[in-house]
Parts: sequence; structure tokens; C-alpha cells
Amino acid sequence: MASTTNLLEIKDLSIKFTTESGWLTAVDHLNLDIKKGEKLGLVGESGSGKSVTAMTIMGLLGKRRDIAIQGQIMLEGEDLLRMKQDKIEKIRGRKMSMIFQDPVESLNPVFRIGNLVAEAFMVQEKTDKKIAWERAIEQLNKVRIRDPKATARQFPHELSGGMCQRVMIALALVANPPLLIADEPTTDLDVTIQAQILALLKKLHQDLGTSVILITHDLGVVCQFCDRIAVMLNGRIVELATADSLFTNPSHPYTRGLLNSIPVLGKKGRLEPMPSIHNQEARGENICRFVHRCAISTDRCCSAAPGLREVLPNHYVACFSH
Repeated sequence: MASTTNLLEIKDLSIKFTTESGWLTAVDHLNLDIKKGEKLGLVGESGSGKSVTAMTIMGLLGKRRDIAIQGQIMLEGEDLLRMKQDKIEKIRGRKMSMIFQDPVESLNPVFRIGNLVAEAFMVQEKTDKKIAWERAIEQLNKVRIRDPKATARQFPHELSGGMCQRVMIALALVANPPLLIADEPTTDLDVTIQAQILALLKKLHQDLGTSVILITHDLGVVCQFCDRIAVMLNGRIVELATADSLFTNPSHPYTRGLLNSIPVLGKKGRLEPMPSIHNQEARGENICRFVHRCAISTDRCCSAAPGLREVLPNHYVACFSH
């Protein structure tokens, strides 16, 4: 169960990239907290800023002239954005870790699985090769790989997508970090394997007490896993609520559109597609992020950006209609 103490606090985070036509706002004044032991879902369509936020937390964007990052990311009281790169690299894996979108592409194809996991133990715990290999076998067993000794001697291309994802989870949890970011961990996996990966993450969360940020565009995934859900659109959070409250009382038109576009067994009639428009249309402007796609927008939505307001207990929505 999540505590009331924040592990991670994101304060007024803005991320911009340079393009041929000027600066592009990927994340716009984002405020979010993750409590110790909490499972938080970060959902939204492609281009909403989810993965960029995760990469910034992990310090993977670095310090470059073509990227402007402002705000604060406080992990256990330390501002990650003010840390030097060498310190970020030291705490990466120990205090925070990430599971990337494509497990097959993320694993080095020229190393055996056992060597990949053993190397992580050698870096994190300064163990010798023999002990690291033994720990690697134990770690593969923890993520429920049936024959960890045989798997350790295989190469990534010899494993299925689901098996590679289990290896990625094993790598991410080598040092039992308090924060785990899972970026689309079930993408391209069939429904049965998706359920197995989510069940594995839930079991590891229970055993280790790790806080998890689950990034996905699939609301069906987060409803099975998360305690709270933040819905992102064009770099901003438009709805934030407990999972129960969000699915019972979806309050933002964008959230309702996402839910209506999900196929439901036994539901008759056609799916209701959400109006589509170029994702950059409302970025960086002081207007509602959904105004050009919303059926209930008013003139006010075109002249100001609504902030998050509490409409139900612990349920916040950025919409003037509430």
C-alpha cells in the first residue's frame, strides 16, 4: 500500500526542443507527485509527452543546446535537474530505473542474457564475475523465467518478446530501486503475455515496495494495475484521479473520448473515434489543449488554459465545464 510520503515530486516542469520552425513545447508546466509504494499510470496518445517526461526523470536527455528544460524533479529531496551527469549515472539503477518500450531492441544483441544481467550486478554491487553470474541466475528466476540457467546462455534474438521483457524487468530491479518507470511495457505483446507481465510487475511491487510509473496509451492496462492515473494531452495533465474514480466518473472530454474508443466485449454499435487533429495545434499556447477537438468547447476555452480543479475527492480536472 502506498504511503502518504512523496518519493518523487515534479514541479512546474517544461521541456522544449528546437525544430526548423522554432521551439517545440513537449511538456508544459507539469506538476505531479508519486508517493512511496504507489503505482501511478501516465496515459495519453502518442506525442502527449509521457516518454519525454520519463527520459527527463532518468537524466537521459543530457544537457544540450537544442533542449531547454525548466522546473524541478525532486527524488527523495534531491533535484535531479541540478545534479551533475556523473552523479545522475551513479543513482541511475540504484534509486531509479526504467523499462524501455522495445525490449528486443533495448538488449545488446551480442551478449548472452546472463552476461547482461551479471554485468549489472558487477556495476551496482562491485561483485566478481562468478558471484555476479550466480546472482544473475537468481534474478532471472525472480522474474519467473522457467529455466533461468538455460536462458542465461541464450542471446536476445533467441527469446520471445515476453521473455525479453522479463529480462528487462530483471535488469531494472537489480539494485531494488525505490522508483521504477515502465514505458509501454506491454506494447506489441499478445493479450495473454500482457497479463503475465502486469501480474509480474504487481507481484514485484508487492514484494519490494517499489513505486511504479506505468506509461501507456492503453487505459485498459492501467485499470488493472494502477492506484492513480494522470491523463496527459499535448504536454499537460488534463485529469488526475484514483483509478476507481477515473473509470467511474471520467470528467474531461478527452478522457471520455479515450474510454469510448476502447472495444468492450458485448458492447453493441460502432466505436466512437475521437476527432483527430495535428498534435501540435494547441502546444505552447494559452488555450485549452483539447479545444480544437472538443464538442463542448466555448469561447472561453480559446482564450485561456484551464488549470486542474478538484471536482470530486482527490479527482482533478482541467476543464471549464466543471
